[in-house]
Amino acid sequence: MTTAEPQSPQPITPISSMTGNLVSVIGLVLAGIYLANPTAGMDFIPDFLPGVGNIDEVVATTIFLTCLSRLGINIIPHQLPQRKSTVVESHVAKD
Repeated sequence: MTTAEPQSPQPITPISSMTGNLVSVIGLVLAGIYLANPTAGMDFIPDFLPGVGNIDEVVATTIFLTCLSRLGINIIPHQLPQRKSTVVESHVAKD
């Protein structure tokens, strides 16, 4: 009797880059239109509701920035530049 080796799961095939770019452009255009014209009568959550009124704008902005990033336009840096720390030495006279 031989034991069968467990098969590794097949990797999920990624969406083709052409389809991914098309989805990103569509998301970018729709989110851009929504953000550019907020009073066009298409407001999913009314802005006068305290605390939750701007959630739809946050979601549209997230979609917009994610689509830009997928298209290779990164306007938010992934890593902020490192500051050089300055060590200040103090000389205190001790009695």
